[in-house]
Amino acid sequence: MNNFKNYNFIFLLYFSRSGSTYFSKVLAENCKDLTIIPESNYFRIILSHYKIYKKFDPRNLTHLILEDPKFKFFEVTRENLMIALRLCNNHLEAIMAVTSLILENRKRSDYKNVLIKDGGLVDFVREIRSLFPNPKILFIQRDPRGCINSLLHSPKIFLKGNSSMGWNDIEMCCSGYMSYLKKINRLETCSIYSFTYESLLKSEIQATKRALAYIALEASIEKVAVAKNYILQKENIAHGNVFERAKKNRAYAWKHELEDWEIKYIEFRLSKFIPLALCLNNNSNLNLACLKAAGNHLIGATRLNLYRVERYLLKGNFNLLLLKLQLKMRF
Repeated sequence: MNNFKNYNFIFLLYFSRSGSTYFSKVLAENCKDLTIIPESNYFRIILSHYKIYKKFDPRNLTHLILEDPKFKFFEVTRENLMIALRLCNNHLEAIMAVTSLILENRKRSDYKNVLIKDGGLVDFVREIRSLFPNPKILFIQRDPRGCINSLLHSPKIFLKGNSSMGWNDIEMCCSGYMSYLKKINRLETCSIYSFTYESLLKSEIQATKRALAYIALEASIEKVAVAKNYILQKENIAHGNVFERAKKNRAYAWKHELEDWEIKYIEFRLSKFIPLALCLNNNSNLNLACLKAAGNHLIGATRLNLYRVERYLLKGNFNLLLLKLQLKMRF
């Protein structure tokens, strides 16, 4: 395969703010043979190109990858990327080549086992299974109350103090969570290792051992130091607590941080995804909660569309926008 390393990829799926960054750090700390690639869309872009066009086009793929704002973090030059992709014959080789460039730039070129942490890959599981023999796919799920609480209260760092994750819009969060779980349930769950964020907090050692056994890697005798810079620079703010040991009360922080109507609405919309006993506040009115969520959603949807204009139109990322639209129209 043109001298490209034949990496062993492990894929971690998740809905935003489900504890994936903390878990990937714990996994890497306990296995010296595993490295993490910070969140980047390059994997998803290559799989999108494969899904839509089938035919391998290194020039088009180079433009698409370089348009991704997150890819700039890896400091891969256009020239090096173009040279690497022109040496490839297909999308699988392209994935190997881009991964090699990233790891070499991060001075981690000796690793074979690579954790790709990207929740958006839930839409490309069929392509992953087509390109990789017996892929290892993990899925971490969090109680929707804790997950949405984290979305609504995480630092807003992406656009003028706001985040693309939720916009303080509880309806958008509930719909997104439900949509994601439906996609997971449509997959062949027997070939995916699923676990919960709450089980990770309850017994970190057991959860880590089981995950390592599933991906066929052995735990290290001593803890491995994981560099903080594996998280993208902007996201270091949002993930500030990742490098502190998880506290069990994180699982139930929503009880103290969500308002009564928010708890009521989440439990109304997502009751079948809630593993713990419901804690409905009987004094809160469901109709009022739904009304507040509708008003909240109107503001949130407006802000989200402004964010999309900022990211894709004003910054010139037209090809990425076109790729996304094609995916939605065709599939």
